[in-house]
Amino acid sequence: MASRFKAARTRAGLTVQAAANEIGCSRPLVLSWESGATKSIGGQYLLAAAEVYQVDPRWLLGQTDADGHPWSADRPSGTVSAVAAIETKAGQYRVEQIDGRADMGEGSENEDYPEVVRAMDFSDSYIRNLIGFLPPPGRLKLVTGVGDSMVPRIQPGEVVLVDTGCSEYQGDGIYLINSGNGQQLKALQDRGDAVYVVSANASLYPPFPAPKGTLVAGKAYLIGKLERVA
Repeated sequence: MASRFKAARTRAGLTVQAAANEIGCSRPLVLSWESGATKSIGGQYLLAAAEVYQVDPRWLLGQTDADGHPWSADRPSGTVSAVAAIETKAGQYRVEQIDGRADMGEGSENEDYPEVVRAMDFSDSYIRNLIGFLPPPGRLKLVTGVGDSMVPRIQPGEVVLVDTGCSEYQGDGIYLINSGNGQQLKALQDRGDAVYVVSANASLYPPFPAPKGTLVAGKAYLIGKLERVA
């Protein structure tokens, strides 16, 4: 899947950032598809990527050898359904789980799905009050934390609502980042000399300056212990 995503983007003549803009996702997410760090892709992003790259979504997933180029969503394969766009009721905003998990320790390769929550529906007004605007469908994601570095701020197994449209430091807060050890939920703080990666469990995980090349994949807005599968 990784090689096909990269080949399709290259043939389309798009940079990683341009592809992310066209698909409607974050740059780190596109990179995770192409590196193999993410082993699966949600239906909504799959359809968007297939449309942008003009290839059969089944080919992107390795389910067929024919890429169907130039493919269009006007001629769908009939195997992919954008559930979030179709089944969400009017006045509600569906937030689905991200294709991976966020470590709160030494880092994770993000090969596993979080097992706590698949999707949750929020009212449009709640989302607007929470982050100040209503983002496009698919931009907000649920991430399950693992590890102990953010305890007691985030307990293992708690679900964090993340705005994946945030791809840079936007003031102190909790972010989904990759500083070279896979995706992690960490606090970022400007301490004057540098922006530091800070763990709530500082006795075991001392703060350190964010390494050059650290990727921001989203900003956290809501933390909760949510155990019912939607």
